[in-house]
Amino acid sequence: SLATIGLVLIPDILESTPAYVDDVTENSLAAKARLQPDDLILLINGRRVDGQRSIRRLLRTIDKRDPVELTIQRASEIIPVVINP
Repeated sequence: SLATIGLVLIPDILESTPAYVDDVTENSLAAKARLQPDDLILLINGRRVDGQRSIRRLLRTIDKRDPVELTIQRASEIIPVVINP
């Protein structure tokens, strides 16, 4: 789950609210992976993220002992990030 890896997304208001990071929990897996507020999550394990609901759905399919590969957009850069359990 997002809380398990230490990510807080912007409030989910619309059907397709983008998956922008609002906050990263200190000393969390996400913090160790150097995720930052305002990062936009584009892919999880190579699968396109349409919004916050699809992130939650994709995370439920991943074993919590497995690494999670994210592709994020930070400003104009596309950056691969791996969250290790």
